[in-house]
Amino acid sequence: MKPFVYAGLAILFSLLPAYSAEPKNVIIFVADGLRPGSVNAQDTPAFERVRKQGVCFQNSHSIFPTVTTANASAIATGHALGDTGDFSNHLFVGYPVFDGRKIESSATQIPSVKKNINLKDVNLHYGGNYLNEASLLSVAREHGFATAAIGKMGPVLIQDVQLARFVGKGDRSDIPTVIIDAGTGRPNGVPLPQSILQAMQREGLPLSVPQSGHQAFPEIVAQRYFTDVFLKVVLPQFKKSKKPFVAVVWCADPDASQHGQDDSLSRFSPGVNGSTSRAAVKNADASLGRILNYLKADPQLAKSTNVVVVSDHGFSTVSKKWLNAERTQPTISYAAGFTYRNEKGQVVYKKGSLPQGFLAIDIAHALDMDLFDPDATPIQQNGTFIYPKVDPRGTGAQYPVQGNGLIGKRAIVGKKSGADVVVVSNGGCALVYLTKPALARRIVTFLTTQDYVGGIFVNRKICGKLPGTLGIDQIQLVGATKLPVPAIVIPYRSFALDAKAHPTQSQVLISDASYLEGQGDHGSFSRGDTFNFMAAIGPDFKKQYVDVVPVSNKDVPITCAQILGLHLPSVGHLRGRVIEEALVGGPQTLPVTSGTLVSRPTSSGLATRLIYQDVGKKHRYFDAGGFPGRTVGIPN
Repeated sequence: MKPFVYAGLAILFSLLPAYSAEPKNVIIFVADGLRPGSVNAQDTPAFERVRKQGVCFQNSHSIFPTVTTANASAIATGHALGDTGDFSNHLFVGYPVFDGRKIESSATQIPSVKKNINLKDVNLHYGGNYLNEASLLSVAREHGFATAAIGKMGPVLIQDVQLARFVGKGDRSDIPTVIIDAGTGRPNGVPLPQSILQAMQREGLPLSVPQSGHQAFPEIVAQRYFTDVFLKVVLPQFKKSKKPFVAVVWCADPDASQHGQDDSLSRFSPGVNGSTSRAAVKNADASLGRILNYLKADPQLAKSTNVVVVSDHGFSTVSKKWLNAERTQPTISYAAGFTYRNEKGQVVYKKGSLPQGFLAIDIAHALDMDLFDPDATPIQQNGTFIYPKVDPRGTGAQYPVQGNGLIGKRAIVGKKSGADVVVVSNGGCALVYLTKPALARRIVTFLTTQDYVGGIFVNRKICGKLPGTLGIDQIQLVGATKLPVPAIVIPYRSFALDAKAHPTQSQVLISDASYLEGQGDHGSFSRGDTFNFMAAIGPDFKKQYVDVVPVSNKDVPITCAQILGLHLPSVGHLRGRVIEEALVGGPQTLPVTSGTLVSRPTSSGLATRLIYQDVGKKHRYFDAGGFPGRTVGIPN
């Protein structure tokens, strides 16, 4: 019997993750919205250093929808959105959230999960962890690692989201992970341990993020502060503790500046490739450079610390009117047929331009139903009624202030929404939820006639297999999540200014956000938004290695856990992989197959396509999805 037992044990141990003999550390540095084409030796020496001296991931992927919190959930847990349920920066959660306010008239059912106070609310409603999956940071701290997440509010707390229960509890000092973001020192922040507070005071650092007086580059001061706290306080504390550590540093640039830049308002060029965006990329690079230099100055720390650099998504220039690079094809959307003014009578969107919330307006018009704004303040019991009251003279609020909409005669905001249709704006894409599945065919048929629609994916359990559509299960949006799952997902149209030489670096997209034409946004299923930056350097990564095998954001925590000798437990099955080919001792490459899924066409010949790559039989990566001719990365 003994040989049998030993053989069984040998098999068992061979299946367990490899544990390192020496403690290792990991720093995940996220440059929000950084595109690979923005990295070069002149502007970004730190990013270039990691890419050249460590591992360069040439075939990297963001998770779709290509927005921040969705990808933050993947970077945190290693799972696709069908498991985490974080489909959007604004989530339809199915119950009223007060957004930090106490009166019911201010509730919304579509809160922003980029706010800590809303993360706390949604988290508590869904059992203390709305993602329903363990994160890398939570598992690491449970195994005795020192842990920290620093930077942009929302994605930072998502890295250890179970700690959202401490938001606003300023008298606590026993928080196991150091959380520092724009809420720190304020009512919507997570308290800091006394040791961190005292060290910040000794270093002369303020206990909350200082305000910038520079309107064009607001993130420079904030990121310098976050980097100061990380290098002068957090890392020295970690070294003093002699514990291995895991830290996530999330830089809001270049995303924040690329969104808000006005280098080319009403024009596509330079768009998000102008001087403001370039300065924002340099801001992120400066922060990474300081971290790399800190490690270099401490050989022992450098010997044990791996740095993974990643962006959550790509980026595009916004179009609010034009559907092609030549600016010869304007949208004929119903919602674009009005001039929209704010409550002060100022013109916000001229006639011919798509206003924020155009999809909600167009669907309400097509269904001949009432439209309510769930986010306007104050909100009455039925929300703020805005359609069909659309007034060309613009005497009041005429469009949803966040782009979201409740459609139907009973679109109440109270304990449970009575809306027949809920539209959630997501920048470069939109999510539609249905309480009346019978409306699915009418809505999808209508969407196939809209010139700004880039493709259509449907929840086949609700909508069935409709012409022109692929299933959301085919893009990993159906899994173990407890949150409401959308019925229809609509990526918006995109096109490239330089389609031959630099398609992903010159992408333009239709956006349903507040950004104006010429500013920046993301969220679509085009290759310009799914193509993110990814590189890694450290003792466990190969040197000067170019990885052409597809990788994605959900592979990051799985790979880091392998390096640290940790196992991330899973509820769902939409899980990333260990990027074994990039690790020391790993294979030189892995076999990759690629393919295309094509929907049944509509009577007009419109069909959604999905371009993918497979690594083995379990791991699929999506390059782009949508209609040919309307989606960058989908050939005609």
